[in-house]
Amino acid sequence: MGGRESRVHDGHHDQQNPSGRPPRTRPAFKRMSSTSGDLEGSFVLIYNQGSEVLDFDPAQSHMIAFAIDKQTDPKFSKRQLTYETVLDAKQVCKALINKGVVPYEQVQLLYGSKHEELCTLSGMEESFMQQAQRAGPEGIFVFHFSGHGLQSDTRGEWGLAPVDFTYSRLEESWLTSAKLGHWLVRSKCKAKYVLFVLDCCYAGGLGQQLTMSVEDPKSGLYVLSACTAYETSLVLGPLGHSIFTYFMEYAINKFDFPPGKLPISKIIDECATCSVALSSLLLTRDQQGGLQAKVMQPELKFFDVQESLEGYVLNSLRRASNKSIESHVSWDPEPGRYDFVTRYFRNYTVDMSLTNYLCVPCMQWIAGITFDEDGKLRQLVDRGLCERPEVVATAVCCMMWSVAYMQLAHNPRSVSDPDIFLLGFLHCATVFDHLGIKTTLSLATLSRSLAFYQEILERDKMDQSAIVKLMEEIKKDLDAEDGPGEHAEASNKDQNRQVTEQAGCKTSAIGHLARTKSDRAATEEWWFPDLLPQN
Repeated sequence: MGGRESRVHDGHHDQQNPSGRPPRTRPAFKRMSSTSGDLEGSFVLIYNQGSEVLDFDPAQSHMIAFAIDKQTDPKFSKRQLTYETVLDAKQVCKALINKGVVPYEQVQLLYGSKHEELCTLSGMEESFMQQAQRAGPEGIFVFHFSGHGLQSDTRGEWGLAPVDFTYSRLEESWLTSAKLGHWLVRSKCKAKYVLFVLDCCYAGGLGQQLTMSVEDPKSGLYVLSACTAYETSLVLGPLGHSIFTYFMEYAINKFDFPPGKLPISKIIDECATCSVALSSLLLTRDQQGGLQAKVMQPELKFFDVQESLEGYVLNSLRRASNKSIESHVSWDPEPGRYDFVTRYFRNYTVDMSLTNYLCVPCMQWIAGITFDEDGKLRQLVDRGLCERPEVVATAVCCMMWSVAYMQLAHNPRSVSDPDIFLLGFLHCATVFDHLGIKTTLSLATLSRSLAFYQEILERDKMDQSAIVKLMEEIKKDLDAEDGPGEHAEASNKDQNRQVTEQAGCKTSAIGHLARTKSDRAATEEWWFPDLLPQN
């Protein structure tokens, strides 16, 4: 038994985070480009819905597969994978050819022990670009990778290890989701669909980042991952393949479908069911010394823009053209209602080489509390409590507290970035939109949420300089709305701490919950009056 894993981190951990398939819908807000005239700066919704069956023309389809069974770095060569990596890639290529997905002559298979130069990072880029450009507008482009998956705990990033990967040149030598996404953009691939098949450890992390965080992702992008962001892809000797490849090939051959009709949903469902069943028979020790099943959960993630769909979760800010608005976008019922948040964005870009994105666990958590029918938030909604502005505002503050903790755990470099706070706030605010709650969030809610968020930075001794500047800027705007001096006490952290400590509360941010003229009368009696500063 083997695993295709390699962690790039300061502290190793064996955390398992099994999860089911992602929600079928993951729409995003788009920020209008300058070509949108009067719409510039406002937001619209795009609806992300995966197709059950991918319908395409095989004659216009192309595929490239990389099997990295060789590592040139002496320090990394000890983790060199066996020829089974090549067998996995061959098996997937064979299955897709036999089922009429891609013609034999339009499939390119490269593996490290035979095509070393083409399996380096630069070689992979050149080969990927050439093959992607060959796919026609009605075809599908398939990218398959079999090899080592990489996870950086400190960067909150996932990547793949080419032949020439080396720890000492991490930034230059690993293939991150950002680089892979940029390859696809730069190739100007015309294919109707793009399918990435990732048979490596931590593959779910790449799938999540490719479909949710890459700038201007191509619509029709689907990612089949061997496992979640925190699991390893297991190779079992008796199978002769990885668990994922073995059951994916089984699933492809199980279903009858004509050439050019790939039932992607059925395939991943069957593959995941079988993979979980077999991998669950393996027990391993957890961090406390107990035994747990070593589950391997294949996943399907996608970015595919569709129309006429109900419900959404914000995933990232994206630019939109007039053409895309006309064909794919449904308007937010009240365009511009989040202007009180977006006006504070300074350097926001969706670039995975930077730090300003929400980590995968954070996105999964937000999606979970949104779509879980039995979740705690649903209990508040079902009782009508989320019709109360103070409940919604408090829930958003609590969620931002949790966002700070998750960013700190999985992408600590980003947690001090004000844009991360603002992006997180937008995510949490739109949870209620999906739940059908008409929110009345305001600049005051943003200020309170920032106090909750900042509390976590203070506890962990993180840099707060940029966050403090944002707090000062928000306070200035609040003063302009409500009159000077109204929020002076809210920005005084020492006074906040004194008030809450007197009440026996360890969370200084709670003292920041009611500060404005407009909401003090409405909330003072309801929300712990003894914790509020007295005039």
